Amino acid sequence: LRLLEETQALSRFGGWEYDVTTGGMTWSNEVYRLFGVEKDFDVNDIRKTMSFYTQEYAEIVSDAFINAVQKGIPYDLDVQILPANGKRLWVRTMGTPQLSDGKVTCIRGNFMDITEKKSMEIELQLANDMLEQRVSSRTKELAVTNRDMNQILSSIASMLFVIDKDGRVNRWNKAAEDILREPTVSILGQDLRDLNLGLDSQQLTEGMEKCRQDLQPMKLHNLHYESNDGKEGFLAFNISPILAESGQLEGFLFLGDDITDLKFLESKLSQA
Repeated sequence: LRLLEETQALSRFGGWEYDVTTGGMTWSNEVYRLFGVEKDFDVNDIRKTMSFYTQEYAEIVSDAFINAVQKGIPYDLDVQILPANGKRLWVRTMGTPQLSDGKVTCIRGNFMDITEKKSMEIELQLANDMLEQRVSSRTKELAVTNRDMNQILSSIASMLFVIDKDGRVNRWNKAAEDILREPTVSILGQDLRDLNLGLDSQQLTEGMEKCRQDLQPMKLHNLHYESNDGKEGFLAFNISPILAESGQLEGFLFLGDDITDLKFLESKLSQA
């Protein structure tokens, strides 16, 4: 148990459980630390806990928690909190209803600091916006812009690839090469639906088509993969539409993370 707590502290990952029958809430030590409160904090004061969420996310989290308790609907949200120490954080909060005889008996959840990952996504979006603006205003600088984009893509720790509106790969960064063991030279220009990447391409394609239909970002979680050298794990993806100034769809941006270690921690927490 001590090793598990140390692992949670290092990974900024905690767990919680809500007993529907008694209304009692339990937090792991890391959840206390993420909220910036001491162990004498009353975790059953839901209203006080909700006050730590920033204004734009408090109602979203509250509605998700109520739906989990009353309707058995799980949730997985990226939100911002303002802990008691005043340092704003991005966190991933998850709640999974546990059922007995068709009724929700408790909610088990995880709570993880994803501030660094979110900052990277924001920086990536800003870089992408900047480069798109350069391309549209200065066609003669396209070669330089393309080089800059490749340098940015190579420096990103997360998997990143860009698919055009017809489904062909036109960007594939080093992290994608390293995780899926597929070199860029063999991927560029290929149709994503025809590639054997060792993961559920149908799920990727369905996510891309939903993004095409809604023109809104979407998430895919827990995609099992097995690279061509036998490495196995789980991935999570954010899929975002790439839109022209006219609003027409030009392609899709896939940003993915290897969540194998996170899945391992979730498994350990469920057994603790």
